[in-house]
Amino acid sequence: MAINEAVQEIFLPLQGEVCDASATVFLCVLCVIGFAVSFFGYRIYKVAFPFFAFLVGFGLEALVGSQWMNEMPDESTTVKKVIVLVCCVLWGTVAAVIARKCQNSIEKVLGVLFGISLGLAAAGILLYAFHRPLEKAIGDGYKGWEQFGGITVGVPLACLTGYFCRTWVKHLIMLVTAFFGAWTAWLCATSLLRCAE
Repeated sequence: MAINEAVQEIFLPLQGEVCDASATVFLCVLCVIGFAVSFFGYRIYKVAFPFFAFLVGFGLEALVGSQWMNEMPDESTTVKKVIVLVCCVLWGTVAAVIARKCQNSIEKVLGVLFGISLGLAAAGILLYAFHRPLEKAIGDGYKGWEQFGGITVGVPLACLTGYFCRTWVKHLIMLVTAFFGAWTAWLCATSLLRCAE
């Protein structure tokens, strides 16, 4: 519970409840970061991609290492901790090198996954939009048609959008970072203006 309270306390300036000097500095820094992400999100992504891969590799090995150390907590010595730390750094480095070498392939897979999600969402929206009119039109004789229609329309639509979106990761990242960067900057700027009043 203390972690939730600490996180809420950190983000109180965003709610306009705290307007002291540290909150103003925090909001200004967040606003600048929001603008930077909004305008340079894809470039930041390209530079930070190996770093994120390092964090994933490091985190996965840390998870395995903590499991090993928790099997016999009384014998968790400094030597075990050093072994786990060295292995974490090695795994993180390998993951960063592999991610750098395979970045285009990884981006294609991410594009396909995004397209599949987009196709499934579109199929769900279509089913939702046509549910009531079709229920009225076809009556009770076709009860349960939603599952059949969802699979019949959803799978081909997901595969098709997955195929077409395989090269759209760059544009997706630009769109998402522009939106969330601008949203963060707007939220911080409005909080700063509320504090100025």
